[in-house]
Amino acid sequence: QTAALVSAVANAGDFERAKALFDEAVARTSGPVDEQLLQAFLSACARAGEPEHAEHAYAQHTSTTGRRTGFLLSAVMNALARAGSLEPAERLHEQAVAAGASPTVGLLNALLLACRTTGRAERALDLVESARAKHAIRPDNHTLKLLLDVCVPASLLDRALAVCSRAAEQGLQFDALTVNSLIRACLRDGRLDCAFRYYDAARARGAARPNLRMLSQLSRRCFDASVAAGTEGDKSLWMERGLQLYEEANALIAERAPLRYPERRLRGQDQSRRSAIRGGADGRKMPQLAECAEL
Repeated sequence: QTAALVSAVANAGDFERAKALFDEAVARTSGPVDEQLLQAFLSACARAGEPEHAEHAYAQHTSTTGRRTGFLLSAVMNALARAGSLEPAERLHEQAVAAGASPTVGLLNALLLACRTTGRAERALDLVESARAKHAIRPDNHTLKLLLDVCVPASLLDRALAVCSRAAEQGLQFDALTVNSLIRACLRDGRLDCAFRYYDAARARGAARPNLRMLSQLSRRCFDASVAAGTEGDKSLWMERGLQLYEEANALIAERAPLRYPERRLRGQDQSRRSAIRGGADGRKMPQLAECAEL
């Protein structure tokens, strides 16, 4: 119950109250703190950007119990990562592995999150390679997205794409978010052909199409390429691709069209219902409900 309360208070944005609840629970406990409660507090620290409190609570727990469970280690590393505390997160990871914890792709992703927060692209690439070489850890889709996010601004796209290619060769199926990230990275680097390779590969295997923003960016770049084309053949090719993307975007809009609310004619006998929706017996207005009724 206390763990749920800590989570609820933290989600509401009141970290100080969440910490007070955690401290009270710890004070009432003669032995090690409940791990579910600790995990809730570590997640609260991550949400509030309080890595010092997370690291302190985790250190107290491990010194008392000697246990470094994976989900607690992941929680405290994420708290450090969100605050950009890369070195403390790496130190914690190394200590845990030395004490017998199993390296996982989830822990690698926590380190990459810290790299993205601090703009450490070279370090991110080193961590991915080290995880592969030392622990045979293969990246997942989240790994690739984090890596692309940190490498593109640092002009290290080629190295990030090499990691993506190796992951695909090892059997990883890119999900829609990764495909979007790959297309966006290629477009940002001015590589329209490269963007289309990822787009075409995703469509060929029946994966979900990119989101509307990506379709819009792709089609706009096609039209730009058509204008800049040096031959009529290239001009027609890019124009045709742009029109295909435009049609696909329209199809996506049709699939995800918002719910159509039935038109309500609130007249006659429905007038009383309209009045009830717009206000209670004391005449107070309820604008949100009234707006819903008008849809």
